[in-house]
Amino acid sequence: MPNPKGKNNIDRDDFIIYNTQLTDTIFNRDSKHVYQILKELISGTQAEDWMKGKSCGRIAIIALQNCYDGTAEGERRMAVAKADLTKLFYRNESTFSFEKYVTTHITIFNILGKYKFPIYEKDKVDHLLKRFNVPIKIYK
Repeated sequence: MPNPKGKNNIDRDDFIIYNTQLTDTIFNRDSKHVYQILKELISGTQAEDWMKGKSCGRIAIIALQNCYDGTAEGERRMAVAKADLTKLFYRNESTFSFEKYVTTHITIFNILGKYKFPIYEKDKVDHLLKRFNVPIKIYK
């Protein structure tokens, strides 16, 4: 794994972390231990299929990352976020607070941005205002 701080800005701890060999008796023992813990945690879940055939904790972690945050999962989360965005509207404070309305928008926009489907700020504001459906009472 490359050092995120760069080659020149490395201290002793970072050097050990980023230059440790992924082979050795201790690594193999720790890897098997991590694998056993993961195997117990995912027993009976959909992730169990992703772990089949794996025996190394490091490879199992990578497989779980692909399962829970891979391309297919990202596309599913984007589809859910887009569907939620089309259903989202604000009518009054008693049923759905304005703060929650705005927070939900921000959450959806963050999900879309994370999966490389960013929305421009102007479009965010336009959507926020377009779905704002408050009846106006006119008093005479």
